[in-house]
Amino acid sequence: MYAQKDERIVAVTQTNKGVSAARNLGIGKATGTYLTFVDADDQIEKDIFEKLVKKIEEEKVDVVRYNCYYSTAENAKMSTGNMAGFINQKIEKDQLEEVRRKLITGELSGYVWLLFAKTEQIREANKGQVFNKRIHYMEDTLVCLEMFGKVQSAYFYDEPGYYYYYTPDEKLREKSFYQNYLKNLNVVYSKMKTILKKQHCFSKEMENLIDVKWLNTIVDHFALIEKTDAKTSATEKLRLVAELEYTKEPVASEWYPLKSYNAKMVQLLQKEKYGQFFFLNKVRRIVTKLKH
Repeated sequence: MYAQKDERIVAVTQTNKGVSAARNLGIGKATGTYLTFVDADDQIEKDIFEKLVKKIEEEKVDVVRYNCYYSTAENAKMSTGNMAGFINQKIEKDQLEEVRRKLITGELSGYVWLLFAKTEQIREANKGQVFNKRIHYMEDTLVCLEMFGKVQSAYFYDEPGYYYYYTPDEKLREKSFYQNYLKNLNVVYSKMKTILKKQHCFSKEMENLIDVKWLNTIVDHFALIEKTDAKTSATEKLRLVAELEYTKEPVASEWYPLKSYNAKMVQLLQKEKYGQFFFLNKVRRIVTKLKH
C-alpha cells in the first residue's frame, strides 16, 4: 500500500456511500495547499501534479483546468478532450461568465477531476459538503459551476495529463436509465439556477440558457426512451412528465438555440399536448430508423 511507502499519503476508508460521499470525506481530510481528484479506474501522467503546481503558482490563479485523454472499450484510440476554445490562457473574474455558459451547455466538460485548485477554494463550496450525495449524474458539473462562480481567476492549461477510460454499460441504454437520468437532471438544472443566484451571477440570459438546454434535453431523452422500448405505455410516460419541472412559456437563448428538429416537440410539451408529443416522438423514431 502506498501509504506504507510514503508518509505523505493518507489512506481513508469508509463503507460504500457513493462517490460524492467519498469525495466529501477526502476533502475534509485534506491538509495540503492544493486539491484535485482521480477516479479509481483512471490514470494520470506521473509528473502532472508537478506541472500543475508550477502553472498555478506562475499564473497566480485560484484554479487550473487542464486537459485529458479519453477512450472507450468501443474505441481504444486515445482522443484529446475539448477545451472549448480556452487554450493556454488566463481568465480573470470578469471573463468567467463565458466559462459558466459553456459548462451549462456542455461545450466545456464539467469533469471535476480536471480541476486543480487551492484546497480552501473547493472546501468552501456548499458548506463543506461539496458534492451533493442525492445527485448521481452531473454532480461534478455543479461543483465546477460553483468553482467558476466564486474564484477570482483561472488558467486553462491545454496539457492532457489525465487518462479517462469509459466503458459503456449496456444497462445504461435501457429506458429505466434515461428515465432516472431525466429525474436527476431535473434537479441539476434547478440547482444551476440556485448556484448562480447565490453567487450573484444570475441573469435573464442565464435563465433562458438553462431553460433551453433543459427543454432540449427532455425531448432528446424521450426520444431515447422511445428508442430503447417503443412499447413504453402512455401512462408511464405521463407519470415521468409529471415529475419534471420546466418553463411553459416560449423561451429562446442567443447562446444556445433550440434545436430545430426539437422545436415542434417543445411546443407540444409546453402546451401540455402530451398525446401529440408522444405520437410525434414515435413517428420521429420510425423515420430515423428507416433512414438508417
